[in-house]
Amino acid sequence: MFETCPQPFSGHAVGAKLVAVEVAEIGAVEARHALARRAFAFPLLRGTYHGIDLAGLDPARATDRRSLLAADHEDQFGPPVTDQHLDRHVALADRLWRDDPPELWDAAQRLLDLGEDRHSVLHALMNAIRAAGEDENDIATVLADLPPEEPR
Repeated sequence: MFETCPQPFSGHAVGAKLVAVEVAEIGAVEARHALARRAFAFPLLRGTYHGIDLAGLDPARATDRRSLLAADHEDQFGPPVTDQHLDRHVALADRLWRDDPPELWDAAQRLLDLGEDRHSVLHALMNAIRAAGEDENDIATVLADLPPEEPR
């Protein structure tokens, strides 16, 4: 059984895992932004997955991220997905964790504000990054243009 983070991500253990930085270093506002962004990337921090206690995993550690995302994906969408599909989720979650580029979280928020569900937003972001290619400037530009404007 899986549990998502309680709203608004209360609790010292959950917050500590999601904001692995000193608030004094970045400021309270930036820490709240990091918390929201990271909770979006890693909503499952409790429960078990294939015998793994998710509460013992730390999304700040790259080695734990894959298990957290696999648990999230399997919980919502049934049987496990391909390694390649999960790799794309891991790469996106890593970018969200680092806020790289900042346009990524901005695009996610715009899509969420339009009523898109979390998983659809993740896939829209992954598809935009894939379409942009390897150039970071192209990625930022494509993300800044999400969602595409409706034809008039």
